[in-house]
Amino acid sequence: MPSVSKAQNRFVHAKASEGKKWAKKWVAHSHGQNVSKLPEKK
Repeated sequence: MPSVSKAQNRFVHAKASEGKKWAKKWVAHSHGQNVSKLPEKK
């Protein structure tokens, strides 16, 4: 599932670094997504 905002992307990456399984799957699935064009918050 791709991120819809930069804030969401940072949150998911932080949770993945803590070892959360769902976040690791999310990061793996959205790998390579360009987040520079996403809004800061949605």
